[in-house]
Amino acid sequence: DVPASALVDTLARRTGGTAVVLWSQQESTALVPAVRACSAAGGRVLVAGPGWAAARLPAGVRGVADLPAAVAALT
Repeated sequence: DVPASALVDTLARRTGGTAVVLWSQQESTALVPAVRACSAAGGRVLVAGPGWAAARLPAGVRGVADLPAAVAALT
């Protein structure tokens, strides 16, 4: 698990368009507060992996099935 504060700090240091893909293999690691924090920091947020299947995601957050789909969404 990467602390949400570390993700937010990283997004704050970036210039230009920023995006983050948050992968969750299982439901216990699908941390919606981390998604909200990254969105609030101005990042484009994608969630990927089976752990997000039951999560209630904030508006504007897109879920993708796997890494190739995440790469395609970012390019």
